[in-house]
Amino acid sequence: MKKYRSLFNIHTAVILGLSLLSSFICLLYALKLYIDFLILSIIIVFPITLTIRESLRCRERALQYLCSLKANLQAMVYCVEADGLAEKDKWHFKRIVAAASACLCEDLKQPSLDAANIKQASGTIVSFIQLRKKDLKNSLTNRLLSIYAKVDESVEYLLSTKRHHTPAAMHLMVLIAIYFFSAFYPASVLYKGANIVFWHLAALTAFKSTLLITFYNVQSLLEDAFNPKSPDAIRLDDFKYREEQ
Repeated sequence: MKKYRSLFNIHTAVILGLSLLSSFICLLYALKLYIDFLILSIIIVFPITLTIRESLRCRERALQYLCSLKANLQAMVYCVEADGLAEKDKWHFKRIVAAASACLCEDLKQPSLDAANIKQASGTIVSFIQLRKKDLKNSLTNRLLSIYAKVDESVEYLLSTKRHHTPAAMHLMVLIAIYFFSAFYPASVLYKGANIVFWHLAALTAFKSTLLITFYNVQSLLEDAFNPKSPDAIRLDDFKYREEQ
C-alpha cells in the first residue's frame, strides 16, 4: 500500500483545496459561467490516454531488453566456462559480469542517471576479453564480442528509456487544463440552474478533479518504468546476473 501513496502528491492537495475554495466562492457570490467542457475534456483525456499508451509500450520494450541483457550476459559466462581458462579467470569474469549487471540495475533506480558509470562497468567485460585474447580461442573471442554487441544494444536502449520521456509541453498543457477545470467547474454547475448546497457542489468538484489529477499522476509515474516508488515499477532485481547462477 505504501507505493500507492505516490499516486497522491502536492498537486492532489492543491486540486482538493482549489475545489473547495472555488465551490465556496461561486456559491457565496452566485457566480455562474457557461463553459464548453467538451474541448477541455479533449485537452485532458486525449493526451493522458496517448502518453499512458506510449509509456506502457516503452515499459514492455524495456522488459524485453532486460530479458535480452540477462540472457546474453549468461551466454557469455557459459562460453567462458566452456573454454580452457584457469578457474580463477572464469571466476573473475563472473564477478565482472555480475558487477556490470548490478551497476546498471541500481543506477536505473536512481532519479538521475550516471551513464558514464554504467559504461565503465560494462566496458570491463570488453577489457577482460581483450586482455585474455591470447588465452581464448579466436572463434570464442569473436563469439563473445558478438554477444557483447547485443548487451551494449540493450544497455543503450535502457539508458534512452530512462532519459527520454513523452513531451513535457503536453504534460504542462494537461496539468493547466485540470487546474482550470477545478477552478471553473462549480460556476458551470450553477449556470445550469442547479439548486445545490456547498458540500454537494464541493464533493462533486473534488471527486472529478481528484480523478483527473490521479490519472495524470499515474501517467507521470509510468514515464519512468524503473522508479522504485511507482506501484508499477519494473522489478530490476529480477534481471540482475548473480555469481551463483
